[in-house]
Amino acid sequence: MSVGNMGTRHHELVYYRNDSIFEQSNDKFQFVVSTEKHIISKVVRRGNKYFYIGPFDNYLRCISVKGVVDSSYVGCAMNFLFLDKNSNLWASTEVGLLQFFDNGFSNYPTSQLNAIWSISEDKNHNILFGSYYKPDSLWVLKNKRVQSIKNNNPVSVAS
Repeated sequence: MSVGNMGTRHHELVYYRNDSIFEQSNDKFQFVVSTEKHIISKVVRRGNKYFYIGPFDNYLRCISVKGVVDSSYVGCAMNFLFLDKNSNLWASTEVGLLQFFDNGFSNYPTSQLNAIWSISEDKNHNILFGSYYKPDSLWVLKNKRVQSIKNNNPVSVAS
């Protein structure tokens, strides 16, 4: 089976292909659920729900293993989804970093840069993110403040 990029849930792999979500079990891919009409570009699992976005999508969608879909309009295209060690859901966008909650989201706008395309977490649980538009394109969200990380100040990223 040819599958798209994967999302991770801390050592458990979640895969997608077109509009379907799969998990790997004992070297086999197991079908979990189909979105039926939404093409998937990124997916992460939190509990018994799968959060996903489509290419250049303004909606964060959530689907349960029973196929119930819920969506939230964000207002800007999301590029990447990330689930941190505390099960907080993050999205990178063209205009900043988003953190999602059960009843909404927080926006961490970054006037210094745009087009955030990657998110990770360091060993101290700070959120790291990067953009390709700036020479100093690695940034950290620490104590709810966005700070640049210079190339001469390496950061250990948790795996």
